[in-house]
Amino acid sequence: MPADAPVQASRHRVRVFVDFWNFTLSMRDADAAFRMDWAKLGPVLARVAAAVVDAAAAGEYQGLNFYGSHDPARDADRRLHRWATTVVDTFPGVSVSIVPRQRKRSLPMCPPATARSPNAPPVAAT
Repeated sequence: MPADAPVQASRHRVRVFVDFWNFTLSMRDADAAFRMDWAKLGPVLARVAAAVVDAAAAGEYQGLNFYGSHDPARDADRRLHRWATTVVDTFPGVSVSIVPRQRKRSLPMCPPATARSPNAPPVAAT
């Protein structure tokens, strides 16, 4: 490389992945009045992440993947879905994936006994 060639600082391409509920609830644990400017989150985290890797490097924001879930039966969650898909999804570089929540499946339950079987072992007192 010639001595008069310009030195280029290294660049780190950064894509940010955010789970809406984990991020929001964690931040509210730290500060109950926490409010997020979602338009600025991706570029700020990309810049900070690049600085952690190499303080002299420039961070190149490649986008933010926003993941979340909602309960279609709840009004508040329908509003969350609408906000995520019509507002957050319009920010530069943001890709939103918000899916309906799956109900927790319960473990199989034995039917209640109507009478004690004569062959059943004795039940220990607790």
